[in-house]
This record gives sequence, structure tokens and C-alpha cells, in this order.
Amino acid sequence: MNKFDHVRQAPDDQPGHTCHAEGCAAHVKAAFFMCRRHWFMVPAELRNQIWLLYRPGQENDKRPSREYVEAMKQAIDAVARAEGRR
Repeated sequence: MNKFDHVRQAPDDQPGHTCHAEGCAAHVKAAFFMCRRHWFMVPAELRNQIWLLYRPGQENDKRPSREYVEAMKQAIDAVARAEGRR
């Protein structure tokens, strides 16, 4: 697995979720945060922070750290601002 695997679309027959960007219906792998288009709208420093804070398996046990959740909120907000939603 390389550091860009998280930006690939998940096939419809694989477990996953929709992209966390507001209004996006793209299906992504369970361990990944956003679709490719939205992931690369997140500032690089914040993408790196999300990578550092991600704990493998948190998508299964639903127990991400508070720091990860805060970085996630910042990334969602950054994308929303970039798309003119805020």
C-alpha cells in the first residue's frame, strides 16, 4: 500500500463510505477519508497531519483520536471554503 491508495475510488462491491466532503456522494474505501478530487483540495500540511494522526483500524472500531477528528473537521471546512460553501 502506498500513501496515495486512500484517494482511489472503492468499487461498489467493497465496504466503504461516501467522501466526507460536504455534498459529495463518491464512494471511498472504509479506511480513507475523501475521494481523490476532494483529498487534493485539502492543504498539504493538513493532509500530512491527517496521515500522522490516522490509526489503522479506527474505521472499524469507530474510535479515532480527538486530534484526528479535529483535523478531519478542519479538512472538511477547508474543502467547503475552496468550493465556496462557506
